[in-house]
Amino acid sequence: MADMVRICHVEELSLLPRWLELVVGYHCSDSFHEPSKYPIEIELRRKVQGFEVDMVVTCRSGKRVNRIGFELKKSDWAKAIKQAIERRALFHYFYIVLDMYSFSILGILRSHREALEYGIGFISARDNCIVIKSYTKANWRESRSYAYTILPYLNTNNERVESHA
Repeated sequence: MADMVRICHVEELSLLPRWLELVVGYHCSDSFHEPSKYPIEIELRRKVQGFEVDMVVTCRSGKRVNRIGFELKKSDWAKAIKQAIERRALFHYFYIVLDMYSFSILGILRSHREALEYGIGFISARDNCIVIKSYTKANWRESRSYAYTILPYLNTNNERVESHA
């Protein structure tokens, strides 16, 4: 059985890591602003249609109840991408959370863009931020356009940014 946490008060949002608070803010406006009326449910290690998902957040935005899936990995990004693609259709949004720096994640995405084709978002637990936002299926084209426009200009961990001051 999955472990579940229910957030019902605005103050409780401060207990979440900043990246999770940002995800809830982006995709769950009603739950974010009124958790006492629209609680946020966080489940760990939940089975969804035969797949184990590391974390599932259920929250409300407008009339829709959103389910957000998360694949959490220390550094095995290839396995995370494979699992996220397999599970993506089961959720409104899906994120891969890696314990890596943002620039390392962007370096990976420059040569492994397949997850972006499915609107999968990426989070750096190390930098405590969203690197690429997840998109609903209706907006996957926007996700690809954004990712393919910005990725060529991003640095990998072996490149230095020169100051032009």
